[in-house]
Amino acid sequence: MTSRLEAVPRDVLQNIAAQCATSSVFEPPVGVLRLMLTRSTFYHSLNTAAAPHLYAQIFVAKFDTSAPFRRYRSTMTDSALTAELVSRCRLLRRVRHMDFTSTGLIQDLWTALWMVIESDGLNEMHLSKCHFMEFILGVAHIWLSSTAPGADQMSDAKSLRETIVWLLSETLPRSMILEMSKQDRDDLYSLIFPYIFLPNKKLESPALGAPSRLGSSTPIDILSEDTHVSTYLRRQLPHLPDPSLAAINLAYAIFEATPLKIPPHLPETRTIANANQRFGPTKEDYRNLGSYRTLLFSDSLAKTVGDGLSGEEASAEVLRSMLHDMEFGDILSQPAANAALTGAGAFTYKPGTMTGLWEGTYRTVPFPAPASQDAEIGTVASMVLVKPLQCALTELICEEAPSLEDEILDSDLCPTDYFDVRDVSELCLNGRIFRKFGPQWRATLPQDPEKNNLRYDVLLLGELITIKPGVPSDFLARFIEMDAWCSNASR
Repeated sequence: MTSRLEAVPRDVLQNIAAQCATSSVFEPPVGVLRLMLTRSTFYHSLNTAAAPHLYAQIFVAKFDTSAPFRRYRSTMTDSALTAELVSRCRLLRRVRHMDFTSTGLIQDLWTALWMVIESDGLNEMHLSKCHFMEFILGVAHIWLSSTAPGADQMSDAKSLRETIVWLLSETLPRSMILEMSKQDRDDLYSLIFPYIFLPNKKLESPALGAPSRLGSSTPIDILSEDTHVSTYLRRQLPHLPDPSLAAINLAYAIFEATPLKIPPHLPETRTIANANQRFGPTKEDYRNLGSYRTLLFSDSLAKTVGDGLSGEEASAEVLRSMLHDMEFGDILSQPAANAALTGAGAFTYKPGTMTGLWEGTYRTVPFPAPASQDAEIGTVASMVLVKPLQCALTELICEEAPSLEDEILDSDLCPTDYFDVRDVSELCLNGRIFRKFGPQWRATLPQDPEKNNLRYDVLLLGELITIKPGVPSDFLARFIEMDAWCSNASR
């Protein structure tokens, strides 16, 4: 007997399916699947090939869409949104089941990374509700470990590992790091340590060459050198920004979880130290030094997203996804089929972003101590240098047509010890004038460079300023640091 529901017009049936799928933002659209399985006619009317507009509507209802539409404009077809919806549902299912198997892992992690860098709050809430942080920690312990099964047979696991490092940095909140035991924090630091110093093009984790045995309970596939991932129906190579940026940021958050130990013999304040003619740091200096906190992306979620509100509703001026436009610009621009159809201004550096005085801490990075190391050696290995640091950054902008990057880098710059970068108002390089960015620029530069199709050459000059405890603030010891230190600063 034919069901009366089969006589319902297709558009009405698809509307019913859309209502079933979007009744709850954070639940998977299983209602559509159940409806399709009831009758073959329903399947032919509701499958992804027959009704891409239905699944595009579901995607828009469940995920943040400001970023993809801002970045890619007309390239966001119904079919592209449908394909991305399928990828995200597959990822979230994997995370809910804590599935660490390697089949499709690089694609799923790539999808997770795109959810984060396109997030205005809602995407991250999806990941949080299915316990993505616990999932990515589990993946990290398998793939970043030097004893990863099958590591010696992998021809290219670099992209997978870099994606894991970036996801750790972008999704782990400070609260989770603080809740970890000291041993867990040390283990996490050991996993990301190889990525602190090695640049993207040369990175090779120790796990790549470590001997191991197959036969683990976690199957490991061999990734080929031409491994591709897909985003919005566009295939691309899984290339990422320098993973050391993510590793350093996360390492600082780990360091800050352990309070600085204040020597008990120090004077309490600078006033007491001066009265007793004592030089050097005080307890107050130590407390100030320990008060700096590394900015983790996930920690700002509560400030951007209200209870039950998406990022678009919580902040109309600066969306969270805009924070990733420049850093991930090279990767984000790949899915665009045509550069003319892409929001070119979305990935353009905004003059004035870096200008100012930044302050934070300056430290050496300790080697992770093996678990078997004795206490005396471990104490020596963990000794680090930590100093307060200020960094003055100045932007000089050329209004002429942009030149090739090499032309700027090969220019003969005046040695930095000949001038104070904060006093430079103008530089001439290869006959091109670079003027210092300042308040006058804010009034003359267009707020939306995309509409004016403008690009600039921006020269960034910086000077590190170390602050010596006990030295008056009007006498700062300045020097240009040439060593390869890791530094962390907040404006």
